[in-house]
Amino acid sequence: GVLADLNTISRVHVDFDESELIVPGNKAQLYRSVRNLLENAEKYNTAAAPVIDIKLSKINDGISLKVIDNGPGIADEFKSKIFDQFYRIPTGNMHDVKGYGLGLNVVKKVIIQHKGSISIFDNNPSGTVFSIILPA
Repeated sequence: GVLADLNTISRVHVDFDESELIVPGNKAQLYRSVRNLLENAEKYNTAAAPVIDIKLSKINDGISLKVIDNGPGIADEFKSKIFDQFYRIPTGNMHDVKGYGLGLNVVKKVIIQHKGSISIFDNNPSGTVFSIILPA
């Protein structure tokens, strides 16, 4: 499924609990949301050896899903805007990466519709962590 589409990433690591992780909701919307995060982690990654880590675990009454990359990261000044509709981080050449700026806005709407939350953090030494919490 989702992982088969990531063809330019050097390494994708998947780490998940052995326990049963079931989230009630719209399978297609959740799938597209996770796929969007993975595609972004791939297409914006300029590292010599791109890596994506996917961590899925049970927490309290829900699940935690983290998509972690080793790309250039997102500057603090843009973190509060990336979930806004049509917002795209300004780059030297906007035509390098195709898109309409809808992806993360839609992802956030889907996660909120599922009574969850999505956050963004820096990955040290470089990269980004998208953290999703969903009720189980």
